[in-house]
Amino acid sequence: MRLRDQVIGVLNLFRAARRAFDPANVRIGQALADVATIIMLHDRGTRRSDALNEHLQPALNSRSSSSRPRAGSPSGSVWT
Repeated sequence: MRLRDQVIGVLNLFRAARRAFDPANVRIGQALADVATIIMLHDRGTRRSDALNEHLQPALNSRSSSSRPRAGSPSGSVWT
């Protein structure tokens, strides 16, 4: 399992009989490895995005609460 020139994983395929895989089975094995690679990369991206959101959400929450109009402002429309 590769991403460009970097190995990111391995997929082992086994069979009951002790003989080489024919070309059709090699293509199927490669297709399985390609799909598994895409899934791993998608999961990695999702985890990074979740971690970034978890890190940034408190800052966004504190900013949005301090940006609300203050109750004592004369027009009620003064933003800080």
